[in-house]
Amino acid sequence: WLEERKTRFSPNVGKEAYNAWEDFLGFTQKPPWEVRVEDIEVYVEALKKRGLSIGTIHKRLTGLAKFYKHCQERGIEAECGGVFNPVAGASRPRLTQYEKANFLSEEEEAALLEAIRRDPTPTGKRDYALFLTLLSTGLRAGEVRKLQWGALEVEEGKIRIKLERGGRVEMAEAREAVWEAIQVYLEASGRRAEIKPGDYVFAPGKEPLVREAGGRAEDWAGERPLSKDELHYLLKLYAGWAGLKAKEITCHTLRHTAAMRQAERGEGVEAVQVFLDRKNAGKTKEYLERLAEKPKGQLRKRKKSLWKKGQIPRRGPDRAQPRNHRALKHGLSARYLPELECLEEQG
Repeated sequence: WLEERKTRFSPNVGKEAYNAWEDFLGFTQKPPWEVRVEDIEVYVEALKKRGLSIGTIHKRLTGLAKFYKHCQERGIEAECGGVFNPVAGASRPRLTQYEKANFLSEEEEAALLEAIRRDPTPTGKRDYALFLTLLSTGLRAGEVRKLQWGALEVEEGKIRIKLERGGRVEMAEAREAVWEAIQVYLEASGRRAEIKPGDYVFAPGKEPLVREAGGRAEDWAGERPLSKDELHYLLKLYAGWAGLKAKEITCHTLRHTAAMRQAERGEGVEAVQVFLDRKNAGKTKEYLERLAEKPKGQLRKRKKSLWKKGQIPRRGPDRAQPRNHRALKHGLSARYLPELECLEEQG
């Protein structure tokens, strides 16, 4: 079942299912066929005490329920006897759809992009192109992170992005400004002349212990995309620079923002549904209504950004997401600890 989740959907879906079951079995100390409704309800209470959000608890329970459904479809419950899907009978905490969803107002969006744009380095130009793509296309963060050069097509002045979704190929349109920003970044980074179709557009720096990737192609690791942690960290960093509430802004906030810009331009529910690649028009309508109820400007922390004339705010080497205290001390990601320890040994 775990392998099917991984191949049918994505490695991340498989990983989430694996983690959900590993945690649950560790908690109950029972095999799946001995689990009862009472065990599920005790587990839910334990998750609440851990401080997990209602949305995360629902996701965990969905992962458990889908396994039992998988077994029922194959007749396995007949061999085990009894009620084979205990999750179905357990009470769940009430979930309000899109309760925490938020979006940037036009002023906040402009402030975020301006904070990034003012960074004159090749890394800053990469990040400007990256976040402009996210805000303009409404694509999922993973789709933009893993965007390869060969997936970009320019035809008659229109920029299209080829996407593989669930075994099907789809095309998404991007504004001309996105293409221009990508071109500026690739020229500044020295990658434009040598980039290959299989190279990742938004690549990280090759040397993690160098503060900034330079203007040479060999300074960039085009064979791998930015990690999820790096993207998350960069968004928080720039949101802080722009005077926004960084703690409340996620990559999904940018997707919500792109959807709201479409709705504000007068696009209908069906058009926004296609734009976001959502399956259910009813859910899309509810999603837009929830977002429209949110007060505008709620993510603004202060009127002025942290920029001072001629000064770039501080950031760590390669701006990777710190994962523990030793790495945090040096502004590094935990995956660079072997190199860090080696340098410490050498004094």
